[in-house]
Amino acid sequence: NNGRIAITQALQPGLALAKTIERLSNQLNANKPANSTEAEEALYTRTINRCDNLAQNIKTTFSVNNKNYVYYLERVNNIITVSMAPLDVAPILRDTLFSQDAAVISTSATLSTPGKDGASFDYFRSQVGLDNPDTITRILPLVFNYQQNALLYIPNDLPEPAYGNTAEATAYEYALAERMQLLVEASDGRAFLLFSSRRMLNTVADQIIPELKEKGYTPLLQGDVPPAEIIKQFRSSDKAVLFGLKTFWEGVDVQGEALSMVVIDKLPFAPMDDPVIAAKVRYIESKGQNAFTFYSIPTITLALKQGVGRLIRSHSDQGVMAILDTRLHTKFYGRQILNCLPPARRVLALEDIQDFFVPMKKEIQQFSQVRNILIERGLEKETYLKQFTNRQILERMQDIIDNPNRTQKQMEWLKKGLTIILEIHSKKK
Repeated sequence: NNGRIAITQALQPGLALAKTIERLSNQLNANKPANSTEAEEALYTRTINRCDNLAQNIKTTFSVNNKNYVYYLERVNNIITVSMAPLDVAPILRDTLFSQDAAVISTSATLSTPGKDGASFDYFRSQVGLDNPDTITRILPLVFNYQQNALLYIPNDLPEPAYGNTAEATAYEYALAERMQLLVEASDGRAFLLFSSRRMLNTVADQIIPELKEKGYTPLLQGDVPPAEIIKQFRSSDKAVLFGLKTFWEGVDVQGEALSMVVIDKLPFAPMDDPVIAAKVRYIESKGQNAFTFYSIPTITLALKQGVGRLIRSHSDQGVMAILDTRLHTKFYGRQILNCLPPARRVLALEDIQDFFVPMKKEIQQFSQVRNILIERGLEKETYLKQFTNRQILERMQDIIDNPNRTQKQMEWLKKGLTIILEIHSKKK
């Protein structure tokens, strides 16, 4: 099966392979061809160096003799790899980067985690070895208006996550799937449903996809096609619903009306049966620290910030972020995590989500009517904006449609613009 297995002792087949490559390198070195050109000699030397480096890397990995590393075998589909990973990268970065005579700027929207007095950089600094007392830290003001443009929905009426072949687990899975379907219907699709495990993704998908299809939604499952193709389909499909795993928690940018809802199934606790995670936990505890406080909570927070961060990607974006895990209400660490998430207006009731999307649906319907007219007159759905010489004007029109606080003057400008576009395209036809 796909997954990782810890390696705790040297793997002799790998060491034998390293010796074979070493012998090959020695033979190449001893039998250099005579009368080679300068270019041929350089190429020959590079080949010997590659053999030496490959043999050394294989020997280092398969020896399994460095206590500061964790060794593991991983299978993904039919590809098996053997890897070694440092338990702590702080000493490496401290020596090779932060101790050098150079300025270093570390910047990201997801660096801060819960601290004693709110959001802090303590976890990030400890992880990368940034312990210089002269380090300057800043949390800059937000550039997006989350209070106005977004809701953070964290229900308190769902059962806590449960696992295994138990009645509690069955009830939890049913309640989760049912709530996700209601959220998708509230937003009229245009939703990312993000899961912490493939098993839960499949469970929810099996339960709600048949009915979603009957109601005209377009479900897209990670794994059916490459991620880039899924995003392309998501942007171009009506009422799209993406079922995704870790790949879609970060690095995905879908701006505008195409994405209006991001739903996360539960707090993304790291799997303790993963050999890398288990080794890091043991390493942290060996230093007398609490792994839950110093590792689990920070990593959960960063993952959630990445996940909900898929929603608001521009000033005109709006929508709902939902985390369907009641432990944010009932556990001591819930408030710590929530204080590090975007400051959207927090709601508990599904009715608040439905009310939020009512004006958005009217706006989308208005724009869709114009879009459909253009499509009917010969423009492809994905390229209708590109058919006009001044795309910036159309993008500005889209911004006005997406802005719930648009002025009357902007609405008049928008109506004139749409009329002109239709006239231009009628003449082109």
